[in-house]
Amino acid sequence: MERELSYRITLLMYSGLRHIHYIKARNQYDAFDKAHRFANPLAQSTHDGVRFINVDRITKQYCKDHRIVFE
Repeated sequence: MERELSYRITLLMYSGLRHIHYIKARNQYDAFDKAHRFANPLAQSTHDGVRFINVDRITKQYCKDHRIVFE
């Protein structure tokens, strides 16, 4: 069984707004796939559209320092 790592998902909308989510995923590709779970409903509800999805791996220390809660 693979361990899950911490990732920050940043959704950049066409209007310039940013939405940030923190998730656990097995790897970069899995995190990108899970990012669509947030992107699709958000794009449909605001009629704005997601312009770019950025996936960054974050460390345990970063999570502790910023008191991050995962979704």
